[in-house]
Formats: sequence, structure tokens, C-alpha cells
Amino acid sequence: MANKKVRVLVDGAIDGVFYRCNDVVNLPDTLAKAHADAVDAGKEAVSYALSINEGVVIEHVVAVEVVGEPLVGGIGAGDTAVISV
Repeated sequence: MANKKVRVLVDGAIDGVFYRCNDVVNLPDTLAKAHADAVDAGKEAVSYALSINEGVVIEHVVAVEVVGEPLVGGIGAGDTAVISV
């Protein structure tokens, strides 16, 4: 399955993971298409978002259920996330 860099247009969850407006996320094509109203895959949109977020690209990782609660969280510039399961 191919991935596509997209600019997130609104704060919200995609596939159980919370992202903020102007995050650049590497999403599977199927998710990018399913959330076309919340992301923009255009070159100009992605370039703009990268220019304001220090070039950070977030790799989308499918959320995991832990004790019945979905794992959600956005990662911003300068943040480090380590998830152990």
C-alpha cells in the first residue's frame, strides 16, 4: 500500500490518531482518500505546511486499543514519542 504526504486542514482524529491543523502526515492512500475533506495532498499545501512546522513529517501509525481506550495524540515539532506495546 502506497503512502502520501498530506497537510492536515483541521484538528481531529484520523484512524484513531489525533492530528493538528498544518501537521504533515505520511498517510496510506486509502486513508488520504477517506479523509479528503480533512487533508490536502497538493504539493503547494504540503510545502506550505512544511515551511511553518520546521519540516516535520509524521509517520501515521495505526492506533492501538489499550484497556478499552483508543490511543490518541498528535506529535508536533520538537516532540518525541515512544510507544511500547
